[in-house]
Amino acid sequence: MAVFHHNFLLTSLLIFLRNIIVVYSRGPVYTPPNVDRLTDRFSRLSVNQSYNVFFGGANVHVTNNGTSADLSLDKSSGSGLVSKNKYYYGFFNAAIKLPAGFTSGVVVAYYPMSVYATIWDASQWATHGGKYPVNYKFAPFVTSMTGIEMEGCIVNSKNMAPSCSKSSLSSIDPVDGEQFSKLSSQQISGLEWARRKHMFYSYCQDKPRYKVLPQECSAK
Repeated sequence: MAVFHHNFLLTSLLIFLRNIIVVYSRGPVYTPPNVDRLTDRFSRLSVNQSYNVFFGGANVHVTNNGTSADLSLDKSSGSGLVSKNKYYYGFFNAAIKLPAGFTSGVVVAYYPMSVYATIWDASQWATHGGKYPVNYKFAPFVTSMTGIEMEGCIVNSKNMAPSCSKSSLSSIDPVDGEQFSKLSSQQISGLEWARRKHMFYSYCQDKPRYKVLPQECSAK
């Protein structure tokens, strides 16, 4: 009886520890709030329709019949894409999967007047002044992007004039209307949720780097 009791306790402990390991390995599971998605309002574009290679062409690989792209960073170079058009304003979107594994010092950025998608070595400022530089033993670091959407007021490359006007009707201006000028209460809740669950760095809190914070950091 004593042997049975001992074996039962041992088996229970092993099952308990296994469950802990399984939960730990999977990490926390977050269910995002249900929010009206602006991405549903626009059509998807291929990589070649929307982007040119910005730098590191050997590390840019178009996949999934042209709908996605992998950008990689290795010891030779990072890589990046830049939009074919320049914009005064607009709506720009892509689903981006960040590099896996140990990625200290690796920066993935997505930002306009042109739209850039880049991956690069930021060891000198992104890791406490280079304390934890990129470890290329784990290279290549690959970020993937898909679901590309671009709608906005395109700059005319010849005379730098806008192709549309903010005062125009929405049929002329693809991103005109109240739904693009401010977030709904539902969207604000979704943004705050994403910040709480996923954001661990904000340049608005990086006072060692920015002695004077950018103006948008004080905007409400």
